[in-house]
Amino acid sequence: MTWKNVSGISKFQIWTEACASSTDGSDAWLFVNGRHQIKVTVGLTLALYDGTTELPSLDEVKKALTLVNNKDGGNLKYLVAGSAGSYCKVYEPNHSSLQANLKANSFKYIVEYYYSSNTSKNPNIASEEISVKLTYTDRDGKVLINDMSANGDYYQKGFVKVHCLQAKKNKHKLVKNTSQPYYNNFDYCGWEHEDPYVDVYRMTIEDTYFKIQDFSLTPQSWRKKVKGITCLALDMYQSDGPKWQNTTQCFCPTLDYGLGEKWYSVDAYVYEWPDLNNAAYFGNFRIEGYTQKAHEIVFFCTTIDYKKRDSNHCTQRTAAHFITHDQFGNETTVDVDIQWGSSCYHMVWPTLDGNIPPFG
Repeated sequence: MTWKNVSGISKFQIWTEACASSTDGSDAWLFVNGRHQIKVTVGLTLALYDGTTELPSLDEVKKALTLVNNKDGGNLKYLVAGSAGSYCKVYEPNHSSLQANLKANSFKYIVEYYYSSNTSKNPNIASEEISVKLTYTDRDGKVLINDMSANGDYYQKGFVKVHCLQAKKNKHKLVKNTSQPYYNNFDYCGWEHEDPYVDVYRMTIEDTYFKIQDFSLTPQSWRKKVKGITCLALDMYQSDGPKWQNTTQCFCPTLDYGLGEKWYSVDAYVYEWPDLNNAAYFGNFRIEGYTQKAHEIVFFCTTIDYKKRDSNHCTQRTAAHFITHDQFGNETTVDVDIQWGSSCYHMVWPTLDGNIPPFG
């Protein structure tokens, strides 16, 4: 209704989130995984006839704008429009620092669009250029089309080139921590014991530019949460000598406290075997001063020899899987087995895709 006051376009531009490899915001890099999204922004300022002040509403402007393929002005072929999701981070091919984008401050209207791509829509991982056109009816009833694509009629050209990338499978590694940030207290039940210690393991993405944004564990039967911390596996070994027994356990506090940069201060208890629910335990490790990084899932493996004999017993489980997504929505499934040691150690510790880490 208020388009009758519009005499033309004062400013018209399309861009994406600028980064160091494209400071003008004319390029975007998109993983074709159905989750990663790029944000494309259109800025518009309209000119008015003298003596008029009423502008079209933002909704009217949104209806008048169409994002098109820059090559032919037709529909986009490989991109899927949607609302902003969880994986809208700007990917930089050279992993360099982001540049600020100040274009949005100089337009009357700002309209944002979010696009993803998937292998059904884009099986050959083809790139695409996005342009924009504005269509409205002026006060004389004439339909005006201002098309910025390569073959359009608008005097100014503009587009965003979307470089489509194959979904990334992140490589993980399992690293043993070099220090043991804990103290222990095993006088609670008065059990005679020796050699208590904790090993700290970090399952990390090898390229630390990629962060673990979310993860899940399957099957859920692995989650045995006792006294506030998830225990993944336990073992008990009865020695040949009289009245000595080894108990060892593997905990995953990341399942309880979440991902991201954080400092851990947790208790890992040594339980009386075999019933974890009877609340009887021989003592606990107080684990303090360990900082988890944004690309890590942390495991604590505890062991102690104590003067008691119940049985030679362990709990066997099938392999579990950590399904991880990085900040760009790339999904990686990592097999994690809890393996038992040789007769000399009788330890449990996490393994990554069948590879046993250093221990002890």
